[in-house]
Amino acid sequence: MKFYTLTGYRRSAYIHKFLLVMKLTIVLLITAFVQVSLAGHAQNVTYSGKNTSIIQVFNEIQNQTGYTFLYTDEMLNGANPVSVDFKNTPLNDVLKTCFRNQPLTYALKNKLIIVQRKLTVRTQIDETPVVQAIIVKGKVTDEKGGPLPGVTVTLKGKAINTSTDNSGAYSITIPAGETNAVLVYSFVGFDSQEVTVGSQTVINIKLNVTDNKLNEIVVVGYGTQKRATLTGSVATVSAKSFEDKGSLANPFQALQGQVPGVLISRGSAAPGNEGWNIKIRGASSINPTDALVVIDGVAAVGVRSLDAINPNDIESMSFLKDASAAIYGARAAGGVVLITTKKAKAGKTVVQYDGSFSSKIVGLQPHLMNVEQWAKGVITARTNDGFDDSDVWIKYGKLALANLNNYIDIKTYGSNPISNFNDVNDYVFFNNSWSDVLWGTANSTQNNISVAGRNERSGYRLSLGYMDDGSILRWGDNSNKRYNVRLANDFQIGNKVKIESNIAYDRNDVLTPTMINSVLGQYAQPGMPISTINGGPYAWGGQLNPNWQAKLGGDDRLTKANVYINEKINYDIIKSLKFVATLGYNTNNANRYTQQNSIQWYNYLGTVPGVTNPTQDAAYFKRANLSEDYYNANAYFEYKNTFKTDHSVGITVGSQYERDEYDYFDATILNPVSQDLKALAGIGNQTNSEVKNHYAIGSAFSRLNYAYKQKYLLEANFRYDGSSKFAEADRWKSFYGFSAGWRISQENFMKGFSFFNDLKLRASYGVVGNQSGIGLYDYIQQLVLTKTGTVTSNNPILGSGQAVTVAPTNGLVSLNRTWERIKNSNIALDFSILNSRLSGTAEYFIKDNGNMLLPQTYPTILGAQAPAANIGHLKTNGWEVSLTWADKIGEVGYNVGGNISYNKNKLININGATTIYGGYNAATQGYPIGSVFGLEYAGRIQTQEQADAATKLIAGSDIPGGSYTTHIGDNSYKDLNGDGKITSADYKYLGTDDPKYTFSFNAGVQWKGFDLSVIFQGVGSRTIFRNGDVWRVPFSSVYLNTTNQSVNNNWTPDNTGAYYPKYSTNGTVNSYNYQPSSWSVENGAYLRLKNAVIGYTLPPKLISATKFISKLRVYVSGNDLWEKTKIKDGWDPEAPRNVITTDGSPYFGRYPFYRYLTAGVNVTF
Repeated sequence: MKFYTLTGYRRSAYIHKFLLVMKLTIVLLITAFVQVSLAGHAQNVTYSGKNTSIIQVFNEIQNQTGYTFLYTDEMLNGANPVSVDFKNTPLNDVLKTCFRNQPLTYALKNKLIIVQRKLTVRTQIDETPVVQAIIVKGKVTDEKGGPLPGVTVTLKGKAINTSTDNSGAYSITIPAGETNAVLVYSFVGFDSQEVTVGSQTVINIKLNVTDNKLNEIVVVGYGTQKRATLTGSVATVSAKSFEDKGSLANPFQALQGQVPGVLISRGSAAPGNEGWNIKIRGASSINPTDALVVIDGVAAVGVRSLDAINPNDIESMSFLKDASAAIYGARAAGGVVLITTKKAKAGKTVVQYDGSFSSKIVGLQPHLMNVEQWAKGVITARTNDGFDDSDVWIKYGKLALANLNNYIDIKTYGSNPISNFNDVNDYVFFNNSWSDVLWGTANSTQNNISVAGRNERSGYRLSLGYMDDGSILRWGDNSNKRYNVRLANDFQIGNKVKIESNIAYDRNDVLTPTMINSVLGQYAQPGMPISTINGGPYAWGGQLNPNWQAKLGGDDRLTKANVYINEKINYDIIKSLKFVATLGYNTNNANRYTQQNSIQWYNYLGTVPGVTNPTQDAAYFKRANLSEDYYNANAYFEYKNTFKTDHSVGITVGSQYERDEYDYFDATILNPVSQDLKALAGIGNQTNSEVKNHYAIGSAFSRLNYAYKQKYLLEANFRYDGSSKFAEADRWKSFYGFSAGWRISQENFMKGFSFFNDLKLRASYGVVGNQSGIGLYDYIQQLVLTKTGTVTSNNPILGSGQAVTVAPTNGLVSLNRTWERIKNSNIALDFSILNSRLSGTAEYFIKDNGNMLLPQTYPTILGAQAPAANIGHLKTNGWEVSLTWADKIGEVGYNVGGNISYNKNKLININGATTIYGGYNAATQGYPIGSVFGLEYAGRIQTQEQADAATKLIAGSDIPGGSYTTHIGDNSYKDLNGDGKITSADYKYLGTDDPKYTFSFNAGVQWKGFDLSVIFQGVGSRTIFRNGDVWRVPFSSVYLNTTNQSVNNNWTPDNTGAYYPKYSTNGTVNSYNYQPSSWSVENGAYLRLKNAVIGYTLPPKLISATKFISKLRVYVSGNDLWEKTKIKDGWDPEAPRNVITTDGSPYFGRYPFYRYLTAGVNVTF
């Protein structure tokens, strides 16, 4: 195939070579692992260089020892290059040599090397004779009382300063006449303090560690950058975000509301089928635009693949939201999520255990009417519909009211009370609610243990995780068990080569009742017992109890196993140039075993067999297997250097190759020989199917960074992608991004504004791509081969077999379609003030997709489906604001923060598709994606005159119930266009199902080992119109139960002010009253207490007595504990609008969301 001109290798040769590389790196990994000493670790350095910049030496020391340097770029101005030759030299000797003849000094504090300028004591000369000067002495310590050397002590407003010595002591002279003298104590990495001297001669100070965000290292595409010099819109979260949350089925579960511009949603509470997803800065296309997830430099198969990863293994996440994502080109339309997993840190061997036990408590969900409520309601509804006492359902309702919590056995009774029901053996009127019977409290556990160690040449971290996630479904087998093993290892070869390896095995065992769709479906009128009197499956005629379908209907067992191998080599060619290569291989294998059993149902007494459903002939066993292999290889050169102190340059140039191979197979046998034999053995028909495909992407990429005095910042990203999804002539496209930053706080005119610690303006523009709306082989005319089923003159027998027909697929081939190209623009302001206690960011963005892929409309005479083309136009814009305040009052530390995000989109052109439908519209030109349209509510009809007027307005209308003659108690609507009738032309825009405003705020307090934190999260604007009438419209089907939100709140002659219209079982009446309108839509705004944690870390002095525990923390936490919502139909405000499916597939969204209580412990040995 022409396809291989892109891949460069035939499949067998490529895979053979790739696996040889994998085997070699695994051997190297094992060798390195054996080398790591589990005893103490000496902090020695081996390095040689001539006229090397001090920054380069700092980086090398940091890489080899794990110590972190704290300094500002201005401090290093004037620093001299060094010439050194260290061979396994102790760290202290290395530092003394490097700082000799430098205008710098340093101090060692725990794992920090704090750099300071050398300061001399200078006394300002005053012409006024000195009468008497004050000498102030003291000591500066950290929060734990340890001495802080190198702290600058300055007389505010004067050129008089000194610094503390190695013991933290200082002495400074205050000139006579300074009656209002103030001393300022400042130190890199600590909050500054000001103290009024007054008459004091001894002042001891305790400095608090500051959150040094400017020196934070941020992971970006193919590299890292400092937060201070970052020009793109990159949000980051640390490992702390995943702590104290209990069992997490997906890492995104812990991040709802915490990342500005990132909407994290869930579709269900079903174990293993939660459907966690993210949307970064709103819509980019009407086609899917999932965020690209990259783990340790290798792309994941999809967002759902994160269900397998253990959140406890994540060190950080970076969200690329603007042109910074352009370096990932054709798959960056939905943004990029970069995940970095944990590695060993410097120091002795550390063993850590984290365990938690969680309890799930059912949260918000619709509740069903009980027997009495339903019986009264159905009598009222049928009476409103014009039926009298002879109506079968009025008879049934009265029979139920006369026999509440009782039953009638027809055989014992002697006759059938209601002859219309001739397929039943009894009548049952028990007050059971399926929402209470099916759902209840469940438990989950998570256990993690890790061992990590590092010496001067190598390091390793081995982690094990086990999650047992129970289900709130009380009946049947339902759970998700996850097993995780991850080994991260790195080792240094000489002074120039470092090899890193990351190998992981993840497995999920998901167990679900096979007949879950019946369990999550619609329920019969109330009254059914939980079981027969002797504990068996009960059925009333053809109405089957859902709990027994879950328990006896069979199991669906899914096992997903993933192997992840990532090998990386770093080669320092020269001091400013290095080469990085990464080989990645992911294999995902899923096996599904599905068995549906035959069930025999009985009457309530258990004496009379009823229906058999499913029958034995309909019982089946199904075996399915999915195998997906993903190969990734990328390599790049990275150059970083500083010229003449002021000019910093960074260049990255590289290439990447990716290939994915997919193979799915299933087979089904009807009427299996045994429920206990899990195999394809049976006497019924057997069917099978298979799907195989593959794709590949080749890329070249580059990035250029330039900074002048670390004040004026520029960045350019470029990507050139080629995809096997396109014809060879149109396979390659380019994508790019530019960004700039201005650190205003570094300007001379800002020196007098000590109020600002940092102030940066940044802007970006870039083009990213999306190929998700394009099939794997759309550029090839495919053929369909079909074996005839019936012999006719058109389908003859050929020889002894049936004929095989060949025909093209219905869709035409398109050779000119291409990637969607989304233009991203962003402008932002970052600031930090009040000694960095208050920091924040404000951003405004625009996303413009001018060539969105859409179906084309051709004349029907064409006789085939027209191919999609790049003819649509979508524009999205919005803003984000985030603020954080952190401070300390005495021994009490506290922090508050929050963020709010807003985005809106508009379909400027979708090829003229302007038809508006009542309810949810996926795409309508001139409106946002997911718009909701409907009539404007005009109030409840209370008089016959109003009813006649409403009937006249809707006569012959195309709206639901347009042929209906309205009555008192019905709804009425407005004629918005004034044409004297109400039709679909009067539909108005009611809102969008996509949340516009999302927000979150948090707070925390820390005191003497105790800590308390809370996170509130919510949505400010969302319009919901649900699609399932049985869960929305009372008595939409007379033989089904209905939700109870309308009980005692429905219109009657005695309750004319009720919220709901009169009851009816007539489909036309209900279609009219509950059609999409400003009355029937739901306000999806809410505020929720997303997470609360109370923890206690035992004092080191107390746990040191154990001799083997270095840290012990216990905590309790809760998720989704409380909410404020305006939802009236009982659903959780986060629940999706769809509450049923139309294709027969299970709708896991019916699982109610739950509240989560957790108790946990963290122990470090």
